[in-house]
Amino acid sequence: MKRFVLGVLLIGTLVSACKERTTGAYFFLKEYPELTFLDKVQGVIPAQLFIKRTNANGATYYEVQDPGLRLVYKKDKQPYSGYIRTYDWDVYNVEAVFRDGYIQRLRFWHPNRQLGMDADFIKDFGQVWSFNGKLLVEWTSSQTIYRNSLTNKIKELHEDSVSTYFDKHGEIRWYTVRSDSASTSYFSDGTKRSVFPKGGNGEVKRWYKNGNLAVKGEFKNGEISGTWIEYDSTGNEVKREIH
Repeated sequence: MKRFVLGVLLIGTLVSACKERTTGAYFFLKEYPELTFLDKVQGVIPAQLFIKRTNANGATYYEVQDPGLRLVYKKDKQPYSGYIRTYDWDVYNVEAVFRDGYIQRLRFWHPNRQLGMDADFIKDFGQVWSFNGKLLVEWTSSQTIYRNSLTNKIKELHEDSVSTYFDKHGEIRWYTVRSDSASTSYFSDGTKRSVFPKGGNGEVKRWYKNGNLAVKGEFKNGEISGTWIEYDSTGNEVKREIH
C-alpha cells in the first residue's frame, strides 16, 4: 500500500504525517466520529488514552492502556458491539473487536499482510510477530516473554517481581528481583550483580562476576549524587568522582 499520495498532494501528506508523529494526533476512532470512550464515572476519555503504539524487542505493537474504558455511541451513550477497522500511519491495518463496549480482541497486520499482533483480552493472552513472521513477544496475565528472532529461544522473561535474561543459546545470563525498596540483579550462579534503589533514592552497587565490587555510589531523586567510586576486578580503586 502506498504510504503517501503522489503529485500535488505529496507535500501536504508529508506535513500531516510529520504533524501526527510529533503532536500525537490519533488514528483509532478517526473513521468513527459517532463513537467515544467513557470511564467508570461516565467521563469522556480521548482515544489516545485507550490505546497506544509501542515498541519492544524490535517489534511494533499496540498496548491497550485501560481495557476498563467503555466504547459507546456519543448520542445516547449506548455501548458499542462490533469491529473497529482502521489504519495507523496508513501502514498498519488495525482491527479491534468490542462487545457491550469492552475490548475483546485486538489485531494488526503489517503492510505485507503478515499478522503482526493478536491479543485476546478474554483469555488474557497475546503474541507479536515481525513482518517476516518471526515470533518476538508473547504474554499472559502472569508473564511476558521476548524471543530471539533468529533462534526463537527465550531472550527475556518478565514476571511479577523477577526478570530473567538469557544468552543466544537460551542459557541464563542474569536475573533481577524487584522488592519494595530495590531491584537486585544476580549472575546465573546466584552471586550479586547490582543493586539499584527503587524510586531513585539510595545506594547503588555493581559487582564483578568474581564477587569484587565494581562501582558504588548514590542516587538522589533519580540523579547521580555524592561520591562515586569505580574499582578494577582485583579490588583496586581506579576512579573517584564527587557530584
